[in-house]
Amino acid sequence: MERALADTTLRQRLLDNGLTPAFEGPAAFAARITRDGAAWTEAIRAAGVRAE
Repeated sequence: MERALADTTLRQRLLDNGLTPAFEGPAAFAARITRDGAAWTEAIRAAGVRAE
């Protein structure tokens, strides 16, 4: 992934589509997933969303 994000053409395509290309190592990625999961869990609870 790090090599792919080093490609200037790919980086520009991602930017053109509103994405921010960034490489994170495995530990940082795992931490992000944990934080995002907690944030979405709280948002879903606060909104009262229920599965049907």
